[in-house]
Amino acid sequence: MSALAPHSLSHFTVPPSEQEEQVRRNVHAANDICSLIVAVELCLT
Repeated sequence: MSALAPHSLSHFTVPPSEQEEQVRRNVHAANDICSLIVAVELCLT
């Protein structure tokens, strides 16, 4: 079992740069959703 651990770990870990890119994308998506909600609220009021 212990022999499989390092391989499976390296299989699932993501390079830091890729992780940062993912986080940045998530933040962008969240900002888009927030501005969309604000725009809708402004239209409704």
